Amino acid sequence: MVAIHRADLQAILSDQLPTDVLQLDMDCVSVDPDRPAIRFATGAETTPELVIGADGVGSTVRSSLFPGAEPRYAGEVAYRGLADTSLPPETNHIGIEIWGSGMRFGYFPLDEQVYWFATVVATRSDDASEVAPGELAERYQAFPDPVPDLIAMTDDADLIRTPLTDLPRLDHWSRGRATLLGDAAHAMTPNLAQGSAQAMEDAVVLTESIADHGITQHALSTYETRRKDRADSIVRQSRIQGRLTQIQRPILEQARNAVFRYTPDSVLRRQTKSMFAVDF
Repeated sequence: MVAIHRADLQAILSDQLPTDVLQLDMDCVSVDPDRPAIRFATGAETTPELVIGADGVGSTVRSSLFPGAEPRYAGEVAYRGLADTSLPPETNHIGIEIWGSGMRFGYFPLDEQVYWFATVVATRSDDASEVAPGELAERYQAFPDPVPDLIAMTDDADLIRTPLTDLPRLDHWSRGRATLLGDAAHAMTPNLAQGSAQAMEDAVVLTESIADHGITQHALSTYETRRKDRADSIVRQSRIQGRLTQIQRPILEQARNAVFRYTPDSVLRRQTKSMFAVDF
């Protein structure tokens, strides 16, 4: 989260963040968007000219602006890890994702390591507990090589468990002189790998809006007008993609696989291009 004072604005817009711009972390306990004012657990308070809540899916700023707007569980738990190994050179720039019955696995080369993720469908996040890499590798024995080996060669300390969540659509991102950015405004599942990209788009548009209109309601309104529909659409598309991977009934799996198998590449490329073809 960042609190901006008008005297600092020009430097911020020039990509030169001064040391006296207040950098706030999660010891913030509440925000009054009308003054605006930021209160901390210590009892201290500061009153900047603008508050930007870029504090993630569990945003404290969002809780103050829109009480009750909380993340929702997406029906999957992800396990992530890094395996100290290399893949054949021909796969150096290729990411692979494999769908099973209520399970999927993806991996991407990173120089002399391989980043991987494995997801498990679970009605409640607690139903998919912490596991050791060896136990998780056994669950994925039916997946093709090198899936089980990538999991098994991961150190216990490098295995991360994350219940997947996203954020239901907000009516607005701004209230008073406070606004939201990135996951605080539109947290999405990682199915389309768009979370960070959408946050960066937010930052570009918000910066331009403030540069054009100053720290005003019009600037925040312009920011939302340019960004909100697009971000909300990608949240929705990512959730739908996740639902498709969670299918466990054989007849529905077969239908899903047939649709993907026979969909022309041109259609898939067009859908992918729509996420990137934005002129700022």
